[in-house]
Amino acid sequence: MDSYNVQVHWDDEAKVWWADSKDIPGLIVEGDDIDELVKEACLAASLLIDMNNFERRNKLNFIYQRQAEVIFD
Repeated sequence: MDSYNVQVHWDDEAKVWWADSKDIPGLIVEGDDIDELVKEACLAASLLIDMNNFERRNKLNFIYQRQAEVIFD
């Protein structure tokens, strides 16, 4: 495998995006927008991977799921 998965979430109360990863223990970052979140996640992932001697992989997959209610007339 050449990538790590990162789950992306929206905190409606705090109005920020945040991310964590089961693949990279300790990875929890937030950002005001997606671009900032991705930047912070890449920096934190690099540090955590090196500090914990995890396998170096060259990609992060950002995974976001959203559910919305369908309203029928």
